[in-house]
Amino acid sequence: MKIVFFFLVSSLGLFSHIEAAELLLNGVYHGTNVFVHNTKDASNEFCITEIYVNNRKIDFVPNATVEINLSFLKINDAVAIKIFHKDDCTPKVQNINAIKAKEQFQFVSIELAPDKMIWSTKGEKKFSQFFIETFKNNVWIVEKSINCKGQAHSNSYEVNLSVAAEGKYRIKYLELNGKTTYSDEIIIKK
Repeated sequence: MKIVFFFLVSSLGLFSHIEAAELLLNGVYHGTNVFVHNTKDASNEFCITEIYVNNRKIDFVPNATVEINLSFLKINDAVAIKIFHKDDCTPKVQNINAIKAKEQFQFVSIELAPDKMIWSTKGEKKFSQFFIETFKNNVWIVEKSINCKGQAHSNSYEVNLSVAAEGKYRIKYLELNGKTTYSDEIIIKK
């Protein structure tokens, strides 16, 4: 009889209800766990009530700092973290950059004018270089090299270049770690 009564009371929601809020974090797993400062509410209890990663409930020990273990994910997996907490307090993420999506390098535009090459990029890494190449005698030859600006957002370049009446050109982007990306080829025909 007591079990049935408990079931009815709990299913009807007659227990005291704690107002809850939700903190959402989205990003990409880079091999680092997320740490959250678990503040306390007005009654001096820890704020966080539940944590989900990609809709999977995560066990945690209520402490001043909560480590959200993401090691079950693969590198570059998408991450969606939901932190449920009491309404009168807010947990603070200590290392949000741990899951921040890193912008990949890309050539946005490239054009060849009579005396120069103009291009724009996104996602550059510091200390990288560009090499303007031309295709001569079945080999790509470096015509010029320049240092990148190294800004992750948009960058524009305009480099003086003696352009032949006919030929193929491209730009090679070389990161400090050796990773190489090539622009589309520009072909000039008579």
